[in-house]
Amino acid sequence: MTNESRFLTPTRRRFIQGTSLAGAALLLPPGLMTRGAWAAAPQKGGTLRVAMSPGSTSDTLDPMTYLDSPQFTAGLTLGNCLVEITKDKKPIPELAESWESSDAFKRWSFKLRSGVTFHNGKTLSAADVVYSLKRHIAKGSTSAAAGLLADIDDIAADGDLKVTIKHKTGTPDLPVILGDFHLVIIPEGFTDFANFVGTGPYKLVRFEPGVVLETERNENYWKPDRAFVDKFDLVFVNDDTAAANALMTGEVQGVSKLNSQIAKRLKAQGGVNLITSEGGSCTNIDMNCQSKMFSDVNARLAVKSAIDRKKMVEFVGSGFGAIGNDNPIPPNDPFFNKDLPQREYDPEKAKFYLKKAGVEKLDLTLQVSDAAYSGAVDSAALLQESAGKALVEREIRQAVGRRASDG
Repeated sequence: MTNESRFLTPTRRRFIQGTSLAGAALLLPPGLMTRGAWAAAPQKGGTLRVAMSPGSTSDTLDPMTYLDSPQFTAGLTLGNCLVEITKDKKPIPELAESWESSDAFKRWSFKLRSGVTFHNGKTLSAADVVYSLKRHIAKGSTSAAAGLLADIDDIAADGDLKVTIKHKTGTPDLPVILGDFHLVIIPEGFTDFANFVGTGPYKLVRFEPGVVLETERNENYWKPDRAFVDKFDLVFVNDDTAAANALMTGEVQGVSKLNSQIAKRLKAQGGVNLITSEGGSCTNIDMNCQSKMFSDVNARLAVKSAIDRKKMVEFVGSGFGAIGNDNPIPPNDPFFNKDLPQREYDPEKAKFYLKKAGVEKLDLTLQVSDAAYSGAVDSAALLQESAGKALVEREIRQAVGRRASDG
């Protein structure tokens, strides 16, 4: 990587960041999810419709193609992985009820849960797991998880309920890797993803890409503490205002991943319950280290010292987030370094580093687009205000009709 992508990283609290309905963060109408409802024993019944974005007519239910939260929410509504990742990012058994390693983590054995059935009635077996995982590393695979499994040497069935995985170099993190949302287990030989068959809490009723996913409860689901509503639907709504209107009119009962400013306004108006969960995503602004301007580390440090991160979270994120520290590791990550000193907004220090770089001012052009993330343009405006005190000149150029990451 030649771009330094760590000078602004406020962790945003994402809506439904993770698995299906577990650990969800939603805007809900009053009465649907009150404090009393959390404490009381869940009751089965009813329909839950949740608006999510983004959705596209090119979306599929093939786990290899999942890119964003609506896709993996759909996948983990319909299916399961070998391993489940908890909200504190620890691996726990899912379709694999236990595992063990040997030979310095190069050889792994996963024992499958017995009695689990797919939605078509087929019993889960080791052959299904082998087929599901090998798809991602097959020759010509375009799976987003191919890199995660690149060092896998072999995947083989050892009887009906045991899978052996050989790793080229050895890794203690294989259980965590197998909890990745792309690695949903499907029946051996399965390819009809328009009619997805999994082992998950809900069965597919109808999928219209970019429009709606309709599901019904899997009465044979093996987890007793999941799948309480009779029907669960994902409605794909790419416009935040339209999603908020759908919530207020009762067309949907929840809105996920809503613009933070709209969420704050709805909460202030009353009539909704805001449930948040801390996610692991971050926003960043990149500095091209191959350019003459940023080839000097002092120039990069000058920019980092000229960012008012607190204002970014307060005004752009409407308070929904945590202050980043020039790295993409969020505070809820087990590897987060709490002892690392927080970089503070310091215009005088920015000028100091600029002088060390041998320049009096930086004449910068920042290309931004809200297509990259909601609030990107506002972030740039705030950046211009705070950095201008130290860096003197800055121009904002808004990219129109394309994602900022396109070039």
